Amino acid sequence: MRWAARDISELRSLLDAFNEAKKTAWLTIVRMLVTGLVMATLAGAFVKLKVFGGGQ
Repeated sequence: MRWAARDISELRSLLDAFNEAKKTAWLTIVRMLVTGLVMATLAGAFVKLKVFGGGQ
């Protein structure tokens, strides 16, 4: 019986770790998307303002 309680505790700990990793992965993906969007916006603004000699 003691082993069953320990096994359940280990399974809960493993599930908590998995959920934390999943949350971290989603946060990383969102941060990368937002960073890419900001960089693309800034690049467009720089080109529009002819900072790098581009644009019309």
